[in-house]
Amino acid sequence: MISLLFTLNAVETSVVQLVAPSSVPTPLLDGVFWMAAAACAVAQYFIVRAVWKVIPAGTGSPHVPVPRRAQEILWVLLPVLLLLGAFVGAWRQLHPPVSPASNPSTNSGAPDSAAPDSAAPRA
Repeated sequence: MISLLFTLNAVETSVVQLVAPSSVPTPLLDGVFWMAAAACAVAQYFIVRAVWKVIPAGTGSPHVPVPRRAQEILWVLLPVLLLLGAFVGAWRQLHPPVSPASNPSTNSGAPDSAAPDSAAPRA
């Protein structure tokens, strides 16, 4: 199981490097991301709606078990949660968090070179 996770992580990393090279502009990738998210949201909405409205109260045969509404809805919501996790992971890959050390706009406690030195004597 662990080797499968390492393999999937390596495949994910190579796919992200293949699909999202640094030469592709971020707005283009964001647009593709949001189009995919919208398409999945619409599809999942119709799947959930179909299961919510269409679960029969009984079956035509005594040999076929009656579906349990809560169980059917749980099996429909599981892919929704997995897709949500996949989209969160993809968003984090596209927009990694910026550490304070690599961000030059944050003040690291050093005096600003553009600010006048208050201790310097004035002429």
